[in-house]
Amino acid sequence: MNLETAYAEHLPDVLDRVLQISQEFFPGTAARAKKALSLLLGNKLLPAAQKDIWASSYLAKGAPVEFTFKTDQKGIQYTVDLRDPEMPPSETLEAALARLSQLDSHPLPEEYLLFFEELQNKGSLVYGCWVGGRHSAERDEYKLYVEVPENRADMAVGWLARNTGADFRSLPLGKNQTIKPEIIGYSLGRGAIECYFSIFGLAPWELDSILKPVAMEGSREILLDLLQAVSCRAVYREFPTKEMGCSYAFLPGENHSVFSLYTFASAVLGDDKHARETLLSLARQKGWNMEYYGEFTRPFVQYYNPTYTHGLVGFSIDRGGRTAVYTGLSPEFFRHNPDGCND
Repeated sequence: MNLETAYAEHLPDVLDRVLQISQEFFPGTAARAKKALSLLLGNKLLPAAQKDIWASSYLAKGAPVEFTFKTDQKGIQYTVDLRDPEMPPSETLEAALARLSQLDSHPLPEEYLLFFEELQNKGSLVYGCWVGGRHSAERDEYKLYVEVPENRADMAVGWLARNTGADFRSLPLGKNQTIKPEIIGYSLGRGAIECYFSIFGLAPWELDSILKPVAMEGSREILLDLLQAVSCRAVYREFPTKEMGCSYAFLPGENHSVFSLYTFASAVLGDDKHARETLLSLARQKGWNMEYYGEFTRPFVQYYNPTYTHGLVGFSIDRGGRTAVYTGLSPEFFRHNPDGCND
């Protein structure tokens, strides 16, 4: 089959293929995921929107949805950019909550809503808010990813300290290094808070300071070993890229936190084909089950020309020492697959 004629240009066709594969691994979840995705994506699924659908978002290299794959995968997981091109970023939080009210009975606490609105008021926004979805056999969960404007960093850090008990003001801010909050995540069902920071110029030995807010300084070597296992170059003296990121996840009322270190997959794993080979090899070494990811990415094996549809790759560890690796994939990769949407 000719690759050009095999393209699935329409997002609804691509999503159907994604959910078809997902149903094989997580029976009973695909119908719920399809309902949620249809509502969250809204007008983006209409025929008139398909012409520019792969270049209209800041989320997944232009695509308005990204799927997440983890070594401890328990269901279908994704992030959606629901903003239409004509919608100001400042209105996306309200739009997200309106759509989520039709899917989730757990409201955003009033005090959190007031803070997020104040945080973004008069701030310089790029996308405003994204929505995450996770569908397992037991439940459906949704998460808000609220953008932190660059001129509201201190405000965000202060709020995080009050609501998580972690002192983010202790993060190292050096002459050649920049650390700033980018996103505050809030899970509607569990009430979990996760904060995402971008880091420019981080040195590997400075990870102890980055881990300090969650009192996990002793985890530095474990994270570096995971990163080294998938990287084609040594990471103990210098990271593969100056652009890194980290996140801290908290469940209020419980002594539980998770730290993640992440960066661009292309900087660590190379192209899609090499990324697949590396992650599946690591999974075999560690005894992790990544069959779901392996099935999604099977078409990469036959590619001759490199493609780059992996987004970020991350390495997480919790206070119990449990580790995981995750990555995001733009559904655009099915457009390059001569069999992915045309069985």
